[in-house]
Amino acid sequence: MPCSPLDPRSEGCNRLIREDATLLMSSRDVIDGVKLLQPKPDNAFAEREEHLHDVSAPAERDRETILELLSLTPVDADTLIRESGLSAPIVASLLLELELAGRATRLPHGLVSIAEPAPA
Repeated sequence: MPCSPLDPRSEGCNRLIREDATLLMSSRDVIDGVKLLQPKPDNAFAEREEHLHDVSAPAERDRETILELLSLTPVDADTLIRESGLSAPIVASLLLELELAGRATRLPHGLVSIAEPAPA
């Protein structure tokens, strides 16, 4: 029950009650109140974040697509992404894989080319 509206000492308490103040009796009440003030996550952001963690392994046809686009003429990864239609993480993964296998060569300025065959 609120304090008497006629008592001037009760004016502050009565105003807080009128403005939907929350009664805090423990630290848990404070924590719960803070949680209510935190913004809800944006669904679009959550979907984008979920998509980032859902990168599937490249398929053999993806590997062949990148190999077809590579030549002795250096090209940057952005061009490979655009021309292959593959995602950036897939192209990066394939380029690393091809480089480790000795089938592609990384060059300065972010360029990559097909590895030259070793002289016989």
